[in-house]
Amino acid sequence: MVISEHASWVFTLTPYVAFLTAVSAGLMLPMLMAQAPMSLFGGALALVGLMALGRFFLAPGGLDPASTFGGMGSSREMTIAAIAEPAMMLAIFTVAIAAGSTNLSEIVLASQGPGWKFLDPSHVLAFAAMFIVLLAETGRIPVDNPATHLELKTIHEAMLLEYFGRYLALIEWASSIKQLVLMDGEKERKSACSLGLED
Repeated sequence: MVISEHASWVFTLTPYVAFLTAVSAGLMLPMLMAQAPMSLFGGALALVGLMALGRFFLAPGGLDPASTFGGMGSSREMTIAAIAEPAMMLAIFTVAIAAGSTNLSEIVLASQGPGWKFLDPSHVLAFAAMFIVLLAETGRIPVDNPATHLELKTIHEAMLLEYFGRYLALIEWASSIKQLVLMDGEKERKSACSLGLED
């Protein structure tokens, strides 16, 4: 691996923190069954906090090698985060208020019970907000273009220009897990809406 002479321990630690926070967030979310493996360690706030912690380390990790593109990407990522995180929290809390709990496993169990209002306008708006957050958090078009090679037009990829080898692999793996976590939240909301139509 080619590592900048300006890089410190922050650059080295960032890929591991990003990967561990993404895996922990994935284990807190009920994907295959209603009871998540790490549901006892926190609910919606812990999930949002873990995802924010990974992003918090990615920004200084992009700044640390003293690359101009890394600095631009880090500042753009923090700007997107300031907009996307409150929207994600509001969308999750909209569903949590209806379920009576911020525990994600209990939210899933409550959505399967009778009396759950699937097509409530607040849930439809929360679904739309989470879809926009999904596009912003995972760096997809129209917010970002991960396939471009123009560093001036990228957000997430500009932070990763200095990473190589296993460091880059861990960060890309963490990004894929994060996308899966956000898409699973979208899938659960969408399936809840379709179940409401069938009833």
